[in-house]
Amino acid sequence: MKRLVLGPILAVLATVAACANSASLGAPSEVSPEAGSPIFTTPPSEADASTSPTPQALLCIQTECIAPYATCPTSKWACDTNIDSDVKNCGGCGNACPANPNSGSLNMRFSCIDGKCVGACQTQIDFGDVRRTADCNGIIDDGCEVYLGTKQNCAACGDACPGDLECLNFQCACRAPLVPSGDECVCPPGTATCTTPWGATQCADLAASDQHCGACGRSCPWSPVPGRPNMYHGCVGSTCDSPKCTSGYADCDGDEENGCESLLNSDPKNCGVCGNACAPGKTCFRGECVCDEGTFCTNTCVDLATDWQNCGRCGYECPGLTASDAAFWSLPPPNGAPTCAGGKCDYTCEAGWADCDEDIENGCEANIMTNPLRCGGCNVRCAPGQVCSQGKCAMRECTGEEVQ
Repeated sequence: MKRLVLGPILAVLATVAACANSASLGAPSEVSPEAGSPIFTTPPSEADASTSPTPQALLCIQTECIAPYATCPTSKWACDTNIDSDVKNCGGCGNACPANPNSGSLNMRFSCIDGKCVGACQTQIDFGDVRRTADCNGIIDDGCEVYLGTKQNCAACGDACPGDLECLNFQCACRAPLVPSGDECVCPPGTATCTTPWGATQCADLAASDQHCGACGRSCPWSPVPGRPNMYHGCVGSTCDSPKCTSGYADCDGDEENGCESLLNSDPKNCGVCGNACAPGKTCFRGECVCDEGTFCTNTCVDLATDWQNCGRCGYECPGLTASDAAFWSLPPPNGAPTCAGGKCDYTCEAGWADCDEDIENGCEANIMTNPLRCGGCNVRCAPGQVCSQGKCAMRECTGEEVQ
C-alpha cells in the first residue's frame, strides 16, 4: 500500500502561495495553529484503486482576498470590504461615492452597485411635508434640479395640472369640498356655492346648513333644546329653529325625550349610522366596525402573538435597539430588531449578523460574514491569516509545491 509521508508535507504551511488580490491582509488572528494545517486525503489501496472514486484534492487555508472583497485602509478585518457595494470603497479602496443623504444641492442619494456609484433622486420629509425631486433636464451635473408636487410638475416632469386643478399629494385634484368637472373645480351635486364672510368658497346643503339655511348667508341662531342631551335648534328642511342632533350624535332609538343618545363614532350597536351593529368581538372605531381578527389596542388592531409593540398584552413593547432609535441617537445600525412570537419577546438578527455580546441594547454587533474571529458564529475562529468569506473559513486547493 502506498501512503503519504506527512512529516515533510506539514512544513508547507510556512510557504503559502501569494494572493492574486494585492490588497493588504492585516494582522492575523490569535488562534490555534492546528486550524491552519492542510487537509489530506489518503489515496485508495492498489487492490481497490480501479473501483474507488477519484481522491479528493488536498486543501490548504485561503489567505488571499476573494473577489469582490478587499482589505482597505478602513477595514477592521482582512478582506472585509465588498468593493461591489461599499459606498466608501466603490470599485476600489478609497473610491467614495458622493456623501449622503442629499449630496448638497444635487438632491440625490448615491449607492454602490456592481462597483459603480449610482445616484437616485430623493424623497425628503421636512416637518411632515413630503418633497420629491426629479432630473427633468437630463443633466447629471446639476442632479435632481426640480421639486415635484407643483402645478407645472405634479407627479413627474412636465405633468402640469390643467385649469382650476391643483397639485395635491402629487395628484391633480380639487381642494375639498370642491370636485373636478373637466378642468374646473365645482361644488358637489346637491350643494350650493356660497361664500364665507372671509371670502372663502363653501359648498352648502341649503336644506341643513346652519350657516346657509335656505339661502347662502342665512344663518340660524344656535340654542340648546332643554332637557334633551346633544340636541339643539338648527336648520332642518331649510327652516331654522328645528330640533336636530349635534354633529357626531344621532337619535337612533327614536325617542326625542332622551335626546341624541348615540355617539356614532364608537357605539357598537349604531356604528357610523343608526342600526349598524358590529359583530361580536369587533370594535366600533371612528364609525367603522374594525378588528375582524386580533385585538383592538391604542386605536389599531393588533395580533398580541406577533406584534412586538403589543406583545402578549396591549402596550407591552419588546426591548432592544430599533433602527429608528439608532438613527435618532446617531448610533450604528442595530442589524436586528425586537420581535414577538407566541406572545413572548425576542430579538432577531439580520442575516450575516449576530448578538455575540448578548446585549440587545446595541443590537446585533458582530459581523459573522467577514470577521475571522467570529466566522459564521460567535465562537468560530479561523486559522491565523485565514480569510473569512461568506461566513466560512476559506480553503483552497493546495499547490504542487505545498504537497511535495
